Amino acid sequence: MFAGGPAGAQVVRGRVTERVTDAPLAGVVLELLGAGPLNTGTRLGSALSARDGSYAIRLSSSGPVTITAKRIGVKRFVSATFQVGEGETVVQNLMIDALSYALPEVTVLGTATCSGDAKEGARIGALWDDVRTALFATQISLRDELFKAWVTRYVRELEPRSRKVLSETRSQATGVVARPFQSAVSAESLSARGYWQPASDGGFIYYGPDADVLLSETFVRDHCFREVRNRRERRGMVGIRFEPVSGRSTADIVGTMWLDERSSELRFVEFGYRPVPAGTDSTTSGGEVHFARLPSGAWIIRKWFIRLPVVARPTAPVSSRPSSAPWVLVRPVTLQLREEGGDVSAEALVLQNSTVSVRGMVRDSSDRPLAGAQVRVAGTRYTTVSSPTGSFTLDSIPFGSWTILAESEGYDALGLVAAESVIELNERSDSRVTLRAINNRLMYQRVCAGDAARYGYGAIRVTVRTAVGDSIVQRLPVALSWMAKRNRSMGIEAGPQTRELLTDSNGRLSMCGLDSGLEIYVVVARPGGGSEPAQLLKVPDRGVVGVVVRLAPGS
Repeated sequence: MFAGGPAGAQVVRGRVTERVTDAPLAGVVLELLGAGPLNTGTRLGSALSARDGSYAIRLSSSGPVTITAKRIGVKRFVSATFQVGEGETVVQNLMIDALSYALPEVTVLGTATCSGDAKEGARIGALWDDVRTALFATQISLRDELFKAWVTRYVRELEPRSRKVLSETRSQATGVVARPFQSAVSAESLSARGYWQPASDGGFIYYGPDADVLLSETFVRDHCFREVRNRRERRGMVGIRFEPVSGRSTADIVGTMWLDERSSELRFVEFGYRPVPAGTDSTTSGGEVHFARLPSGAWIIRKWFIRLPVVARPTAPVSSRPSSAPWVLVRPVTLQLREEGGDVSAEALVLQNSTVSVRGMVRDSSDRPLAGAQVRVAGTRYTTVSSPTGSFTLDSIPFGSWTILAESEGYDALGLVAAESVIELNERSDSRVTLRAINNRLMYQRVCAGDAARYGYGAIRVTVRTAVGDSIVQRLPVALSWMAKRNRSMGIEAGPQTRELLTDSNGRLSMCGLDSGLEIYVVVARPGGGSEPAQLLKVPDRGVVGVVVRLAPGS
């Protein structure tokens, strides 16, 4: 058993090297475990080896211990029991096997295969041990503040069919990263109450799994595992598929943990929900968490996102035509997808030989140069402005698949990006791209949930924000009024018509299928009483007109 001693007075330190070459090993996960009768297997401390292979683990008490060392892709090393005396510093130099690119036959207790096959169980056990090592290394790196980085968080709207970016807002921070992606509740609570839960406003709250959840005994107990491969989309990777155990009815997650097939390093975890709320398409709900190992041995969450459907019961547009009576669609439809995520860019991760400069042109819908457009890599800190000739350059972009966005003033009023292009960057790829702004037809489709623009009809979009802070304003009444046309054959007299609508969760409201040429007055109510000055919008033919109304300070 362990004896009490001066807090933090005992230290186990040493150096981790590779057997045969004697080269120092960075990023090896080391754990001190109790070896006494009352503490066998209890984790007493942990650390990652540094770039020179050194490590130090401080203990709050003395007694017998063992030390384990896990290098991804290599069987776990377990030392013989040794004694740590009160106030003593014990040196333990460790020699770890070289990478063999062959998974060791190790079974990790607690993981159950979905097939029940014993041979698959051994294979999955070895894969799971490497996944656990990467997740635990990520926890240690955050706990010990082993790196600094730029963190960009974003919220974007996506068109549900094409997954095109409709709009995106971002925030940035620089410094020591403190758990950039974290589940809001514990694994035990998620197990009992579910990974999605009803909200008080009639919607749902969705939760994603962070490293703590994936490492928990609860997660392992609630899921079975099987090995998967996807040679086409996940070439060079091997996956551990997880799904709820048979008989589990609580709202849960399914997904795959993808590892590099040669190095066994964890690349990313993708997940979805099972079952999903009634009226929701399961293919639109889910997310990903990507991991990366720095040269120092530290591990970071490289990027992440959770993507969810925005479901509504839309009403038909108002119209001056007698045949266009208002109606309500009874079945909920997915108007758009909402994606929340982030990107972590550590200096040590962006190596000179793994970045490229992206050059290109921004052109408007008539193929003319578009000057002054904000050009950026979606969800990241990389941004620039197009020149008077429409040209731009984005420097030091890491290799990978990226979405390049262009934003322009006229499109901002509609809450839309002007143009986008997906590019794949590597040492062999072309780093030039042309961004062409979407035309009226595409603007209408994106504002009107994919509906096609018809001759003689158009749409309007109203966005309400605060003048101070530029914050969105939800569920605020907006009055729309227009002059109905006289139609004697139908018994309709000309006169004013009014409809009041509320802004949505993005501070917007849209009306589609309006008669082109119709003049609509927009009056936004102030929360404290009164209203903003009226705005006049003229409905274009097969297009969209938009306005941003900013509430006066103090309203």
